[in-house]
Amino acid sequence: MLRSKAAPLVACALALWAQSAQALVMEGLSREDLTRHADAVVRAVVIDHTTHNVERRGLWTDFDVKVIETIKGSPRAGEHLSIGQFGGTLNGRTQTIPGDAVLRSGEEVIVFLRKVPQGFVLTEFCQAKFHVEHDPIAGAALVSRDFGATAFVQRGPGGAKPAAPPENQVETLDDFRAEIQSYVKVSR
Repeated sequence: MLRSKAAPLVACALALWAQSAQALVMEGLSREDLTRHADAVVRAVVIDHTTHNVERRGLWTDFDVKVIETIKGSPRAGEHLSIGQFGGTLNGRTQTIPGDAVLRSGEEVIVFLRKVPQGFVLTEFCQAKFHVEHDPIAGAALVSRDFGATAFVQRGPGGAKPAAPPENQVETLDDFRAEIQSYVKVSR
């Protein structure tokens, strides 16, 4: 009898799903892992989005973002990128993936992206999007993220087990950028 290596992870995911009701279940990744998995890491502003129906797959939304800065990869400042994501709202119908990142028009973000033929997609759902907020009092840009409806697991010798989410501190954009750039240098 063949047994899938993913079977323990699937069993744990199903158990967590039953407990968390409509949560995305995934393995938490470090920022170093996110950087390694990404073809591009950019700081950008979400300009607009367009949602359309993909036959037999449901709704798909393309987000137009304008690059402010590239931390990894080839996109250039000022360039517009298309980031695709399952779900959206069209003609009164809404589809979402619980725990997926939410991109909002006008929002400044740092996103970890994978190149696909139509543009880019987020590498790891909500883990791949960081919100940038400018604090007028401190005069600094701050970076944070929201895991939303996400439950995390950790793989080990005994299979997958529930785990705490990856670290999510609020920090300055300068510190965040320096950390990600250090991982980019190591991976070259």
